[in-house]
Amino acid sequence: MARKNIGQFTKKITFYRNEQVTGELEQTVIKPMPYKTVWANVVEFSGNETYDAQKLRGNASYKFTVRYSSKVNRETITNDMMIKYREEFFDIKDVNDVQEAHDQLEIACELHIFKKKAGGLNGLDV
Repeated sequence: MARKNIGQFTKKITFYRNEQVTGELEQTVIKPMPYKTVWANVVEFSGNETYDAQKLRGNASYKFTVRYSSKVNRETITNDMMIKYREEFFDIKDVNDVQEAHDQLEIACELHIFKKKAGGLNGLDV
């Protein structure tokens, strides 16, 4: 895969990771918190719609390419994190160090589907 020119990283994204925080009632809760904001190349590479329990559900897959750094690498970006882009959240499915060159990461994601739960949306209160 050819290396992307830095001028192609034109979209701002933010990585979120789960952290323990103290809630309003002094209880410890796990909440997605911003980890790092970076510039990325964003490509939607597939999308489909399916019927699930008589409801139409959409599914979109994206590839985010970012520069490799001490804060953004295979060890720090994991599948339990999310990406926020254009006010939407994406679940990280796979992280690939392009040609193992420690220069760029390709991150495969799917659009996060929020499910209504008591006390918020799928635990995501950001």
